[in-house]
Amino acid sequence: MLEAKYGVLNDPTRTLDVGEKLQQIVNRGEDSLDVGSLAAGNDPALGTVKTLRAVYTLSGRTYHLEGTDQDTINIPQPNSGIAFRLSSLGNKEVLQAWKNGLYTLTPTAGKALVYKVTTVPEPQLISEPWTVSFPPNLGAPARIKMDSLSSWSDNSDAGVRYFSGTGTYTTKFAKNAARSDQNVLLDLGDVYEIAEVSLNGRDLGILWHAPYRVDITNALRPGTNTLTVKVTNLWINRMIGDEHLPPDSDRNGDGTLKSWPAWLSTDGPSPTGRISFTTWQLWGKGDALKPSGLIGPVTLSFSRNIVVGVNRS
Repeated sequence: MLEAKYGVLNDPTRTLDVGEKLQQIVNRGEDSLDVGSLAAGNDPALGTVKTLRAVYTLSGRTYHLEGTDQDTINIPQPNSGIAFRLSSLGNKEVLQAWKNGLYTLTPTAGKALVYKVTTVPEPQLISEPWTVSFPPNLGAPARIKMDSLSSWSDNSDAGVRYFSGTGTYTTKFAKNAARSDQNVLLDLGDVYEIAEVSLNGRDLGILWHAPYRVDITNALRPGTNTLTVKVTNLWINRMIGDEHLPPDSDRNGDGTLKSWPAWLSTDGPSPTGRISFTTWQLWGKGDALKPSGLIGPVTLSFSRNIVVGVNRS
């Protein structure tokens, strides 16, 4: 466990290190967590909604967890991908095996069918550089290059670090040797918060919760493939970033407006360079930024397809 903090994160006196407790949960293979349960036996801020933020590695892969007491969050595991699917191909049933192992299919009538699968290919990591483009007038540069994926909130450029909106990731990759008897899944890994995926110009839909995974078999082509992922994050980071700029409105001590600023009625930009505007100051410049963007790792997984009733392995 690299880091696991729980409590009022901008107040060290009301924050606990829950790394050991969370590590035990991960090691047990649990796939979800009621964040509020972390307060059991030792509540760091009684009567206050608390936040969990954690980063951990497992089997060489880095995972991020975040949520508040009201949330039940997924706990990604390295082997949490699907093991198999049953699908129809014409008038045939097909077993898509995504992991090696022994599969027993028991029909409603007849003899059980047993398949020993040993030839599922290893997943392919998409490790090529990415170009990330940002829309104008939201503080970020037009585009950046990322040799490896990381959170926008960790970027050295303040325009990227505080960016909120939709960033478009593009990369090119060559698929490993293809087989006709397989399906291919694209797994985006960690995404904050919503991803719209297209491959070679083909729209593959919107992924809005973990696992951020989609079947790309019919969109793949021989040779070079172009992958585009549009990721939309939360508005929080932009509001935190704007708090580093001079105020553009007159406010009470609790962050509420005293009056509407004159510049707002002109439908123009803030005179101090701020991008966001709220009637209530929800965040301060000292608040922690949220993980944002495509963090990955991005991988391709390959199935071994077996026609049910045919003796193949």
